[in-house]
Amino acid sequence: RMLQELEWRGPFMMEFLRDDRDGKMWFMELNGRLWGSLALARRLGMDHPAWAVNLAFDDSFTPKAPDPTPNVQMRHLGRELLHPLYVARGPKTNFHRKNWPHLWSTLRGSWAFGPVEGFYNYDPAHPWFFLRDALFDLKMKIRR
Repeated sequence: RMLQELEWRGPFMMEFLRDDRDGKMWFMELNGRLWGSLALARRLGMDHPAWAVNLAFDDSFTPKAPDPTPNVQMRHLGRELLHPLYVARGPKTNFHRKNWPHLWSTLRGSWAFGPVEGFYNYDPAHPWFFLRDALFDLKMKIRR
């Protein structure tokens, strides 16, 4: 409703987090732009960037609904490599100490990689891009 009242045109994204304990959804943010992690949506047949361009040139454009697909999980190599480092560092507050993950189970989950096509930013035409992206993520976080 808010976007309609603003007469918003173009892509936007809304972020929600789901509470693992009770499944409740919590609204986090709304951005009037495409988000940086479009790989999952695009692999499910929802090519938002192409839709936005088509709509910009043709007001009557309506995207074709994608075919139903099986569950798809996308992973980000840089974040998968960083997560065990955060776990090993330990919680910053006592509030998180009780439910802090164990390092060995974190390592097992983080290193259980599937096919390379399951990673964000993997493109067979540019197979090393996702590795460079992961290394950039690591470098930026470790510098902090």
